This record gives sequence, C-alpha cells and structure tokens, in this order.
Amino acid sequence: MVSIRSEIHAFLYSRSEAVRAKDIDQLMSSYAVDVIYFDIVPPLQYVGTAALRERFLDWFDRYRSAIGQDIGELTVTGSGDVAVAATLIRSGGTLKNGREVEFWVRATTCCRRSEHGWAIVHEHVSLPVDLESRSAHGPRAGQGRRSVGGRGVRRLRRFRIVDPSPLRTSIHGAHGVSALRHSNFEHGGHVMGRLKLQMQLTVDGLNPEGQNDGLSWDEVRDYSRDLLGSADTIILGAKTAVDFIPHWDTAAAKPGDSWQEVARRIAQARKIVFSKTLEDPGWSNTEIERGDLAAVVRRLKTTNKQDIIVYGGVSFVSSLVKGGLIDEFHLFVNPVALGKGKSIFGALGDPLRFDLKKAVGCNSGHVLLHYEPKAD
Repeated sequence: MVSIRSEIHAFLYSRSEAVRAKDIDQLMSSYAVDVIYFDIVPPLQYVGTAALRERFLDWFDRYRSAIGQDIGELTVTGSGDVAVAATLIRSGGTLKNGREVEFWVRATTCCRRSEHGWAIVHEHVSLPVDLESRSAHGPRAGQGRRSVGGRGVRRLRRFRIVDPSPLRTSIHGAHGVSALRHSNFEHGGHVMGRLKLQMQLTVDGLNPEGQNDGLSWDEVRDYSRDLLGSADTIILGAKTAVDFIPHWDTAAAKPGDSWQEVARRIAQARKIVFSKTLEDPGWSNTEIERGDLAAVVRRLKTTNKQDIIVYGGVSFVSSLVKGGLIDEFHLFVNPVALGKGKSIFGALGDPLRFDLKKAVGCNSGHVLLHYEPKAD
C-alpha cells in the first residue's frame, strides 16, 4: 500500500514540474477551487483559483527561461485524507532582462484528498531573510539539486544584497511568491519603501512637451509594468492628477487594450494627491493630502512596505528632487533637444551625481535609463 508520504511526494513533484514547464493548466489542477494562498507582498492573500491563476501567469511572464524548482527537503505529516507538507525549494532561472537568479523558498502546504485525488487547500510561502544583516539566504554550491525526498539540506548560506535590482520586481518564488523587492532593511527588521520617479525627458533634460513621435510604446509599457510590480502607492500633484487618474481608470476598463495590465495596476494602487485646494473628486483609491510634501513623503517611506511611484509633473517632481526624496530615477529620454523649457533639476543648489543601474536602447532611438543618487 502506498503511504501518504509517498503520495504527497509524487503530487508535489508533479506540481514542481508544472512550474518548471510554465504549464498553467497543469499547475492550477493542483489547487482546490477554494484555496487560500498566503504571499509575502500585498495583497498578501489570494482566495480561489481565479485570483491565484492570474498571480501565477504574471510570475511566469517575468522569466525568459524555465523556472527552477528543485525540492531540497520535504517533510510530510498526514492521516486519512489530510496531509501537511513543509518544503524547502531551490528556485531560480533567467529573467527577461537577462539576469540569472537563484534563491531558497519555504512553503507550508496543506492538502486534502477527494475522489479526484489530492488538492492544495492552503499554502503559505516565504523567503528566508536575515533582517539584521540585510541578507537573504541563497543556495550553497551543490545544494538543493536533489530528487523529492532528498535529505540533509538544512544549512542555508547568507549572501549580502549588494545589488538587489534583479530581486526588485522580477523574482517570484515557488508557486507565485513575490521575492525580495528592492527595499532598505533598517535596524530592527523594519522595511522601508523607496520613491521611484518614472518620467520622460529630452536629451537636454527638459520636459518633452508632447515630443513623443516614434516612441517605442511597447518597450515603455513593459518597463512601466515591471516598475509597478514592487509598488502599491502613487503620489501626484493636483495638476497631473486631474488628467492622469481618469485616463488610467478608463484604460483599465478596456478589455484587450495592450496597456490594460499597466492601467489595472495604476487604477488599483493607492493614489495620494497633494493639494491645498482640491476637493474630493470621487476618484477610486484616491486621497487628498494637504500636509507638507517632504514630511509626508518621508513618513510614507518609513511606513510603506512597498515602493512609491511618482510620474510628474515638472514642478511637483522638482520639489521632490530638491528635497533629496527620490531614490530611483527611471528616465525615458526622447531623441530630441528643445533648447529651452522646464527641467525637474532646475531647483538644485548643488550638483546631484548618479550611479547608472540600467540602460535600455529602443528601436526608435529612445533610451530608458535607471539612475540612483550616489551615496554620500
């Protein structure tokens, strides 16, 4: 007679093979319709296979390669038609940006057996992270590449997060867990959000003022979608908000639109509009903030567990730049120079120096640049 332990081993191995092959239908067949799934980033909990399926598809889309799913250790406890498995999984692969990633994922999986076989009714996934040392746990050489049931994989190597950019928005752990995003781990284990600017500029650093002819929108769309992956809050000035929010709310309701995923994420995000005079416009997920810009942003960065995005306009962003509040500059440079116009850097008193983190050339001649201010 086959033991419950052996059955669960085979069941979870089949599930890992579905992940590796990015076979969404096979993967979803492992889950009960009413599954409850706990993730490590908001919304933190997914209920039902419809929501979970969307989560997994987004995860699959971020990898160029197959997704590694080597079970390093599996412990099963069960009786009758119920079983609980504790798993340590070595996951990784090649992201769409060409980066290779590898990390450990822990999973606690609750299974129930019916006449149709075993199904996962509850799963809780997490990443082993040492908050005090700002270190995540990665596989030691030779660890984790074992068959289901392999023993002895207990020690985890810590590695320093020197350049966490590949972990920022693109790593998704076993079975849909969003991995370590780009955050600062402060003393005491508190996670801070980062303020990210996404904005178009001309070659001479000015507001393009509608100079968008020939822009490679597909590349911008994909970059924008990935940038939103680690954020749950958008801050805006009132002048930008009155057009920005209604536009993306409308786009989110257009099925089949190539920008719908970006629009949906913007529409669902918390939006904070800074204004001394604007009354409540009735926009969804929007609040009006009348407090001091710098003080509010600093508070958001210390209380948010995800990142914050700002899209413009020039005067609003200029105030953030002057206050040293922006952690990441994602600049879409248009191949045009205007000679005169508005600059987000016009209020700087001293030079602001940057480290280049990423540069992507587009077929249209536009360049997508990711800069971060140099540390003092």
